[in-house]
Amino acid sequence: MKTYQELTILFAFLACIFGLKYFHSTTDTDSLAFILFPIAKLVEIFTQASANYLPTQGYFFEEINILIDKSCCGMNFWIMSWSMAGIIGLQYFKRLSHQVGLLFSSAILTYFLTIWANTSRIVGAIAFHQYFPPDSVFNGPTFHSMQGAFTYLLYLTLFYLLLQKTLNFISKPTTHAKLT
Repeated sequence: MKTYQELTILFAFLACIFGLKYFHSTTDTDSLAFILFPIAKLVEIFTQASANYLPTQGYFFEEINILIDKSCCGMNFWIMSWSMAGIIGLQYFKRLSHQVGLLFSSAILTYFLTIWANTSRIVGAIAFHQYFPPDSVFNGPTFHSMQGAFTYLLYLTLFYLLLQKTLNFISKPTTHAKLT
């Protein structure tokens, strides 16, 4: 049976997750600069193409004709990876200060993971677009969606395995057996 403290922290965490999802679904591109800007800068570094910010639209790379906008920001990946890290991590810590520290640190860690995973996804999509003919199956919207899903699933799986190994190394679960 979960204690009152465990239920309270879990409820507060889930409220944050749903709040972040609500923010993402109701906000515009300009409000997502905190995640779009670093992604655009990394894409500039990897592609050597420069981006111009277009208010309400996003970052436009004229040389390669792509726009990084709200739909490309990776917020859903951030929400999923933070949810996973928080829910798994809360099983390992009993003290409130450790639980709060875990949730804050995992929010920051998964933010940077999201920037890296999303940059990888975008750079990979650009590479496919440049190396395959425009009418190729590798340049269609279905392939683009599949490539994004594969990239995110790969990063989420690797993050899960690393998270499990790290948590098992530093602590023992307090409410459940080891997951792996």
